[in-house]
Amino acid sequence: MSDVEDSAVRGQSPQALRAEETEGLLSAILNQTTVGVAVADLEGRFKFVNECYCQIVDRPREELLRLGLADITHADDLPQNLEQIKRARNGEWNFEIEKRYVRPDGTHVWVHNNVTILRDAAGVPNAVMAVTLDISDRKRAEARQASVERHAAMRAEVGAAFNEGG
Repeated sequence: MSDVEDSAVRGQSPQALRAEETEGLLSAILNQTTVGVAVADLEGRFKFVNECYCQIVDRPREELLRLGLADITHADDLPQNLEQIKRARNGEWNFEIEKRYVRPDGTHVWVHNNVTILRDAAGVPNAVMAVTLDISDRKRAEARQASVERHAAMRAEVGAAFNEGG
């Protein structure tokens, strides 16, 4: 029996069957990926988050769907993020941002977000989708390297001062 015949037997149109299959496939992809995926409306309220996103921000899906981006974004990173969302709302562009999310225990996680503007059938922006990668390990390594370089520069200055004086 073909998909069309099978859908007719079950009382579904072929288009509805394809839509269900597509939705199931998309859901499976988004929930099996190793990056976080979140969709928020243009006011910043979460409409969809995958499991990886929940793990990155250390919050359950149900809680995130009651919150918005501003509720979990680090206060120092919020103004720049809101400005970029404002531009996105005006249809200006997709963007990338490195920022911190605040976890419920007060710690923060550094992320790289690749943000895409989603549009309705008429092409009007109606949501943003962020593909989120946890970059906390990289940020810690960069901070350690910067500290090593500062200490090396200080040692070099002290050595030079002793050499000049002696």
